[in-house]
Amino acid sequence: MNYEKIGQFIQKRRKAKGLTQKELAEKLKVTDKAVSKWERGLGCPDVSILEVLATTLDVSILEILKGQKIENEMVKVTEMDDYVKDTLIYSNNHFKNIINKMITFIVIAITALLIILNIEQIIRVNKKYYYDFDTENMTSIKKQVSQIKENVTIIKNKQGKFKDEDYKNITDSLDDMINQIDNYKLLQYNGKQQLKLNDIYVLDITKISSMMGMKIISILEKYQKNEYFEPYKNLIMAKVYFETVEHEDIANSYKYQLLSTPNEIETTTISDDKINVRIRDIQAEISSYLYITNQIIKVGEINE
Repeated sequence: MNYEKIGQFIQKRRKAKGLTQKELAEKLKVTDKAVSKWERGLGCPDVSILEVLATTLDVSILEILKGQKIENEMVKVTEMDDYVKDTLIYSNNHFKNIINKMITFIVIAITALLIILNIEQIIRVNKKYYYDFDTENMTSIKKQVSQIKENVTIIKNKQGKFKDEDYKNITDSLDDMINQIDNYKLLQYNGKQQLKLNDIYVLDITKISSMMGMKIISILEKYQKNEYFEPYKNLIMAKVYFETVEHEDIANSYKYQLLSTPNEIETTTISDDKINVRIRDIQAEISSYLYITNQIIKVGEINE
């Protein structure tokens, strides 16, 4: 198909009808740039508008596709098919090019957006905050931790009256407990600390498991009934429920950036409430584990 010949024919017929490129474009509901492109031989009208174009220029569709007037000329059916096929191929390729350009643009835009969001998130989680941990309070908690570890050493050195299976379950739970205590981030801080947002997030979501205490208390009940065991178990179950709910709330608050972040990087102190709640939580947990280790020694009649 000779696009240049078709373009010259369209231009000639347009002028013969006294139409500008813009006027013809308005009739065809295309842009005048499209008409200009056809007339310069850089493309071909889409099949969907050939009929309207032919009517507007007062010619036949075949004359447009041949780029000339047909006077008493017999046109082969195969030749006519070739014109139509060429036009369809051009239209399909043109449509595919538009779709490919749109897809490329969307991919580039999404990629750029993700890069911007990732950069913003990296800056955000690495922003620095200051917190002055209560030295007296943290020292008290750490003393309790030391006492717990002493109790665990005593328990692991002597089985007492516990049966082998129960004793193994107790010591395994104590090992897990000590491991969690040693890895609890909050216990690693003392005095004024510089924390990143991600550090604060870890402090928020990290909790010592209460279920280990439940497991040990269940074993101790086999050897001695205690009026405090039942309320203690109920308290643990309540803590498990509320900690689960709170954990989801914390995760969502960081995920959707609902946490209030200060503007000044170097001089801002983060809200006392957020970490003070964690300190109270760890105090309660450490106290409960100190109670449990004392009970293991008492119930098992374990003496140094």
